[in-house]
Amino acid sequence: MKKHITIKVYDTQNNFQKSWKNFEFDGFSKEINSGLGSCVIILGEKFDYAGSDLQINNEVKISVTDKETIGSDNNEILIYNGYISQIDREVINERIKITLLGYYTKLSQEIHQTAANITTIPQTSDIGVMFRALMLRYITRANNPKLNYTSSSIQATSAGSATYTFEMMTYRESIDKMLSMSPNNWYWYVNASNLVSFSPKATSAFTDKYHSFVFGKHFRNIKATTSIEKVKNSLLFWNGIVGVGEIYKLYSDTESILKQDRRTEKMTDRRVGDEATADMIGEAFIDKHKAPAVSVQVEIVDSNLADDNKLCGYDIESIEPGDICNFYGFDETLSDIFQENMMINRVEYRLDKAIITVEPMGAGVVIRQENIATNVDQISNNGAPTTYTT
Repeated sequence: MKKHITIKVYDTQNNFQKSWKNFEFDGFSKEINSGLGSCVIILGEKFDYAGSDLQINNEVKISVTDKETIGSDNNEILIYNGYISQIDREVINERIKITLLGYYTKLSQEIHQTAANITTIPQTSDIGVMFRALMLRYITRANNPKLNYTSSSIQATSAGSATYTFEMMTYRESIDKMLSMSPNNWYWYVNASNLVSFSPKATSAFTDKYHSFVFGKHFRNIKATTSIEKVKNSLLFWNGIVGVGEIYKLYSDTESILKQDRRTEKMTDRRVGDEATADMIGEAFIDKHKAPAVSVQVEIVDSNLADDNKLCGYDIESIEPGDICNFYGFDETLSDIFQENMMINRVEYRLDKAIITVEPMGAGVVIRQENIATNVDQISNNGAPTTYTT
């Protein structure tokens, strides 16, 4: 069965504007610790088209109808929900290029604050409880909040209370800080329904977040990469205080240092309220970054095009970042790479395939270096204490 794409446009007040009929759509990416990435649509309208549907910040919903959706309640599945962030018009080619962004990006556009416009927010609680409080503040203050959550979608870590002061930070920066204080294997994600989740990675195949991929049935090629570049097995942390209240401490992993040599990161954060919280940050950082990153990239063929590829294919719309999967049909000598219950970090969705990037559960999430360094408004390292503790 041939896939059918439906694109509907709404204004900022949720009023339906138009269904786009003449367009080109290639795909988009979606990733853990974020959400739906940039999506480009080429609209088949003239250069000077000025309909009410073509307005910056309008909401765009993309749905798919295929053989898997036949018989479902709505006969389609929502795969993308975002807003128009950019419009490029071309006279020569007579086309309009529209760039969409997922609503999770709005979290980077507003300052984390209370209803009383206070931008300094001290908190002592479980990270999951902190996360829920943050989302409630965002939904309360945003002009047209699209994001939503439940007590079950944002889970408590049960790892103890952290004490931290969020000070002049965006909501996104605050979430990234919460993630840095969370146990290993926790992640957050915003799906196409704009549901915000925060949970540990699944550890069992007995879940609706599980996929089984077979070589020669669902895919033909696979690319595996092992890298030491992002290994950090030593963290020197300072809370910016000298004397009373000073926390200047080194966290490290002896086994990793023996194997990969010492690879040190330094972090200064004056918002950390006590040593227990510093320990949560330091220990979580080392746990997440002490091992070489092992990533596996696989092209999963869509089941609606299986006959053309001589494969059975797979329902690629069912694959989400944060899901776990196993690969079958390979030599057992590759077991050091193809471990059980590998987590899907990123999905590049295309109409005919999904390019997934997975990582062994034990290796931890590869956190981007820029996120590691996101200690907004950090004070400089000048004046640090002479000696640190371990």
